[in-house]
Amino acid sequence: MGPADRDDRQVRRRRATGQRRSVIASFLLLGGLALLSVVTATITSGFVARAQRESRSDGEADVLAETRALRAQVDELAERLER
Repeated sequence: MGPADRDDRQVRRRRATGQRRSVIASFLLLGGLALLSVVTATITSGFVARAQRESRSDGEADVLAETRALRAQVDELAERLER
C-alpha cells in the first residue's frame, strides 16, 4: 500500500463526508422552509379570521338597522289601520 492508495482513500472519505453533509443540509433546508410555511399560514389565518369577524359584525349591524327601520314602518302602518 503506497501513498497513492492512502490519498485515494482520503479523497473518497472526503467525498462521502461532503455528500452526507449536503444531504443533511438539504433536509435541514426543507425542514426550515416547512416551518416557515406553517408559521406564515398560522399568522395569515389569524388575520383572515379577524377580518371575517369584523365584516360579519358590520353586516349584522346593517341588518339590525334595517330591521329597526322596517319595524318602525310596520308600527306606523298599524297606527294608520287603527284610525
